[in-house]
Amino acid sequence: TSTALSGTPFAVDAEIKLVVLNLKIGVLIGRKGATIQRIKAQSGAIISISDYKGEGERYVTIRSPILEVLQKAVALILCALGGTSGSCNITLSVSPSSLGSIIGRKGSKIQGIRQTTGATIQIEKEGLINISGPRLNVWAAATILVQHLFQYQQRSSLDSSKGGGGGDSSRAVRGTNPRGSRGRNHRIGSGSGGGGG
Repeated sequence: TSTALSGTPFAVDAEIKLVVLNLKIGVLIGRKGATIQRIKAQSGAIISISDYKGEGERYVTIRSPILEVLQKAVALILCALGGTSGSCNITLSVSPSSLGSIIGRKGSKIQGIRQTTGATIQIEKEGLINISGPRLNVWAAATILVQHLFQYQQRSSLDSSKGGGGGDSSRAVRGTNPRGSRGRNHRIGSGSGGGGG
């Protein structure tokens, strides 16, 4: 299994996408762009905000060849959107081909993340990963999942360079209002929501 070393750059930029409600974009950007510029400076990530996506949402794309930079950017964005307390809900949209590396054998990996972080994590057939719970628990789970996606992109890139044709691991991460919940059916993976303390 490929492991990202602390601070070790990947050969190419890895990418994480968040889908943020339009009504929250102004909070993320800040007055004259001050908040998003601060997040860029503090994390070192390349962050871009798309034009109107439709359905009241915009894409926030985070790129970096360094795992810790991606993780810090996600944490800072979560903080900007709602502080460090209270409940929240985010949804990662990933390629179905990456789900096996996240779920693990017989669901062991995703169950471990649930138990370690205490977050509720639901995985659906189409590649949607919903994380909900107290904000710090959600942040902890997102940090681990970003690591798994980063490592999957590493392996896919290496396979592609060898002629293996790896796929894109990360399509989007959807951030909702702390009170919002985007419940869907047809979950895969084992167990109920959050485990642990």
